Amino acid sequence: PPSPLSEAELIGMMDEQGIGTDATIAQHIKKTLDRGYVEKRVPNNTFHPLPLSRILLDSYTRMPQAFDLGVPHLRAEMERDMGKVCSGQMTRQECVDKTVDMMRGLYRHASVNSRCLHAAAAAILA
Repeated sequence: PPSPLSEAELIGMMDEQGIGTDATIAQHIKKTLDRGYVEKRVPNNTFHPLPLSRILLDSYTRMPQAFDLGVPHLRAEMERDMGKVCSGQMTRQECVDKTVDMMRGLYRHASVNSRCLHAAAAAILA
């Protein structure tokens, strides 16, 4: 698993990747905690991956073709597109259509390769 990250390190990485704004970064982190991907441990307040996140990331690496759901550029691209909507460079519908098309393709790829998810779960939960 990846090394534990402090909240400051995580925020810095999110900022470098173009994920979130000052107003939304805390919400992103809270969702990650609430969904059971990571836990925050004291006394260092570092984030540690939980089995769910380890299973998902391991299953992505097991898939026969590159599967990018676990990499930050997808979220960053969606956020850039939302910024384009705000600046008038893209319509809301174009943004939604592009995101849905991207996610639909990823869903199909994951669905066809669901055995990779099962194998990762078996390996990590064994």
